[in-house]
Amino acid sequence: MKKALLFFLLTIFWFLLLFPKAIIWDKFESNLRRYHIALNAEKINENYAGLKLENLQVFYEKLDIGVIKKAEIRAWMIYNKIKLTAITLSPNVPISEKLTIKYMNISYTIFKPKHIYIDGISNYGGFKGDISLFKRKGSILLDTKSIKNSFLKEYFKKTKEGMKYEFDF
Repeated sequence: MKKALLFFLLTIFWFLLLFPKAIIWDKFESNLRRYHIALNAEKINENYAGLKLENLQVFYEKLDIGVIKKAEIRAWMIYNKIKLTAITLSPNVPISEKLTIKYMNISYTIFKPKHIYIDGISNYGGFKGDISLFKRKGSILLDTKSIKNSFLKEYFKKTKEGMKYEFDF
């Protein structure tokens, strides 16, 4: 029984290690196209741990939204993580008024399958968020007590912890 379990675990480990991560990226891109979102990466590097993308251009309905300098995707079955570094929004986007994101982590684990977690640092301070997949609701909490960006200010509510944005999807 122990040998069978060990063989099973090693098989899953090697499958995850050797599975072509570019297939996951292609599927992710095709799913985003249904929502009129297009991604264009200047450079894609695949390694055993995941994918690294550089200078990722983001478009929504053919409108330039912004650039993500570096994206690292680690797609394991148990724990999945996307780290986005140096996000710069295009001047075409109304919320781009002085908004930059130093980094943002998006993570998902099968141990909490109903939630996606977000955290990062922007020029407004740290932020963290939670997206409930079954309730189809989410929230983002900024560590700051006030927002100077007039466009963002109307979406965030003041709470004890900071500024909070809640949304449905």
